[in-house]
Amino acid sequence: REKYEDKDLSELAGQSLAAIQKRAIEQALIRNNGKRMATARELNIDKGTLRRMIERLGIGG
Repeated sequence: REKYEDKDLSELAGQSLAAIQKRAIEQALIRNNGKRMATARELNIDKGTLRRMIERLGIGG
């Protein structure tokens, strides 16, 4: 798992929280081959929360 404290966070400056969340979820879905359960586990969120976020953020059209 990537640790954000080890990364340059300047690229996130000026982005909305929704944009940051969308990017994080999309990248996690790619790493987990589209498997939502594994993605939720990686992001340490409930699978229902992930489903709602995917719908709200318009991921996977």
